Amino acid sequence: MKNFVGTLFVFLTIGFARSQCPSFSVQDATFCGETSATLTASNTSSTCPFDWFGSQKSDSKLGSGCSFTTPSLICDKTYYVEDTNIYIYAGYSLNKAPMSGGGTSGTWNANLKSTYFDTDVPMIIKSVTVKYKQQSHSCTGDYITIEFRDADGTITKFPLTPGCGSAVITEIVPVNFSVSAGTGHEIKITGAENLMYYYSSGADYTIGGALDYPEGLRITRNKNGGMAYGAFFDWKVNTMPSCLRKPVQAIQNCFLTEVCDNGIDDDCDGLIDCFDNECKSITGVCGDFYFGQDVPTCQVKPPVDPNFGLEEV
Repeated sequence: MKNFVGTLFVFLTIGFARSQCPSFSVQDATFCGETSATLTASNTSSTCPFDWFGSQKSDSKLGSGCSFTTPSLICDKTYYVEDTNIYIYAGYSLNKAPMSGGGTSGTWNANLKSTYFDTDVPMIIKSVTVKYKQQSHSCTGDYITIEFRDADGTITKFPLTPGCGSAVITEIVPVNFSVSAGTGHEIKITGAENLMYYYSSGADYTIGGALDYPEGLRITRNKNGGMAYGAFFDWKVNTMPSCLRKPVQAIQNCFLTEVCDNGIDDDCDGLIDCFDNECKSITGVCGDFYFGQDVPTCQVKPPVDPNFGLEEV
């Protein structure tokens, strides 16, 4: 049995899907030599609700806004742009008054560990924010776990490794839970239930109320019912998981020459040093490098029977 010393808060971030993906355009940029490039994105409203990433799936945001200046590059590089209008923010915010009820007052209670919600369309819980106190022992191990149970019965877990001590920690956790359309989804903390914080009053679970969202999400109740809010705050939701990020390229437009003895692909052709055709004729560097070609001094010595074959046994 594990003993827990401390306190746990949890905030949630989610993603919802809408009927039509946001419309926006991106503009490639060229650069010459070893330098940076500035990429741009735009929409008709000129609001620039864009985040920039290094891959289609990465959670590490590189920048925000209408433009992104790359680090210094030599070769072509693809980046990805996401319109943040695919997200909504749901649930009450920690340390802010609920839309009705008792302000920021709250308490700790393991019985309020679960929050239930319904969805009209598939969504993705992109991340959750958790706030907790470390234990003074159990310096290793996953003694806090965020668990999601989909309405279809699928259970997904995201373990945390908080370490030991007495610090109060707020952490954004990229759980990326996929949520189907359905009723009775559950998200909860396991392993440290008695550390969770919740608003003790003020939650509006009524249909059409503050926790019922037109994009297709409705937070319905906490584990024990009543007007207590539960343990999860500040939900960020992607309502359009089918909307992919748009690729945009930084393109090298100058002629590059391979340096034949530095271990780098200087001309971006995928070949390094003596493996590059540009270098094979350079005496003193690649003169004795025979990869992919005959070695003049290497000859077949007789007797050799040229009439050979393979036989399956």
